[in-house]
Amino acid sequence: MQDTAPISLAGKVAIGSGRGLGREFALALAARDREAGCQRYREIRRASGQAVAMIGSVTDRGWVGSMVAEVVARWDRVDILVNNAGFVIDRSFVKLDLEDFEAVLNVHLMGAVNCTRAV
Repeated sequence: MQDTAPISLAGKVAIGSGRGLGREFALALAARDREAGCQRYREIRRASGQAVAMIGSVTDRGWVGSMVAEVVARWDRVDILVNNAGFVIDRSFVKLDLEDFEAVLNVHLMGAVNCTRAV
């Protein structure tokens, strides 16, 4: 029998993107436990969560490391990593420049690696 009890996220510390699906994940996490509590920052705060806005690229290992260090300095840990950074270039593979292909790989693959290793 599967446990259907709600998962409490009270006091949990999460890192994730603030755009697209990342925005929706962040708002859902902030709203999950109202008592637990840039634009996304304000929306999360209004949903009774705490947030800090950081601007950078998941392709930059140094920036990712400093982002995780900042979160740990503020909240002593990271409980959840929403590792979903990505973007779409709406062209067929044949029409895709190599530079665009590398950019997609760097964000989707190396971005996930950089964030996972840092956390």
